Amino acid sequence: MVGKRLIGCLLAGAMVFLTGCFDNAEVSDELYAIMIGLDKSEEGIKLSLILPVYGGDSGEGQQQQSDSKIFTVEADNVYEGLNQMHLQIARGVSLLHVKAVVFSEELAKEGVSSHLSAIRQHMETRNVMGVLVTKSHAEDYLTYMQENVTGVLSQELEQLLFRPRKELYFPIRTFEEFCRDMESDYGQTYAVYCKSVEEKGELYGTALFRGDKMVELLDKYQSACTMMVRGEFQGGTMTAGEMVADINARPRIRMSADVSGEIPRLFLTVNLQGGFMEGESPQNPVAQDDEIAEKIQAYFEETAEKTRKCGSDVWGFGKIAAQHFTTIQDWKHYNWNRKFQQADIQVKVNFKTVKTEVNKR
Repeated sequence: MVGKRLIGCLLAGAMVFLTGCFDNAEVSDELYAIMIGLDKSEEGIKLSLILPVYGGDSGEGQQQQSDSKIFTVEADNVYEGLNQMHLQIARGVSLLHVKAVVFSEELAKEGVSSHLSAIRQHMETRNVMGVLVTKSHAEDYLTYMQENVTGVLSQELEQLLFRPRKELYFPIRTFEEFCRDMESDYGQTYAVYCKSVEEKGELYGTALFRGDKMVELLDKYQSACTMMVRGEFQGGTMTAGEMVADINARPRIRMSADVSGEIPRLFLTVNLQGGFMEGESPQNPVAQDDEIAEKIQAYFEETAEKTRKCGSDVWGFGKIAAQHFTTIQDWKHYNWNRKFQQADIQVKVNFKTVKTEVNKR
């Protein structure tokens, strides 16, 4: 009898306490932001969100997203801005499905750490959203994306930012990676750079950071060099003199570091394979390979010098150099982010012509 009563009590308790999640809102109670934009303002920051606007029910009784709208507030900080958004919008705002956060270049050059902290500490923030810096105001860039992207904006953004890097010359960058590298003792962080809306907001290049401040910009081919070193580049064309090389495979990279002297000596070897655009097959392939290698090596050397001068090690030399230190304390005392600006970086590029689909056409 006692056993039956105990089972009955357990079942009754289960019916009360296992009926659902009390801390979660219903899907229909919130609007899910698609993009976040942050600009500098007189009050502190201007926070912009793209939020869906829902129309009537479909024939199957389900809501369909018919439009989106940009909501903007000015506040002292991101915390206050998000609170103002919640007060303005009756249904509430969720950051659970944000695809990208966009900083204006002006704000990025002043520093983004305090703004990132507020976003990171929000319980619904997704670490896999993209991070972008735009030459325009972030609000203007959000408006451009809202008005010019065909199809479902959230899906188009995900495809644009995270699809395989074939013929694309900007990096894959997630919010988690951006924040992690910003605090790293082994290098610096970077983000995707967007042209102004007058230039159609093209994703073009890489914004380099030192600490939490943007300090430099890599162009198309300099970004391609960085992507090759980091293993993101999956093929594409590069103009080398009068020839257009079609790099058809991920390059083989070899990196090393010598930190025994007063300044670090860093070595990078890049082995490339590819072909040439139709009608450009060389008569002397060996000589042509050397010429292509020399031209591409110049791109790498330009990139190495630019990153060294601004003190932004985005190639990952810091992780190679750290292997020469036996303790974390010794490594921190070495102060890599300062030493990198004094480094001697030597680059060697090799190019070999192979049969490609481009050659065969």
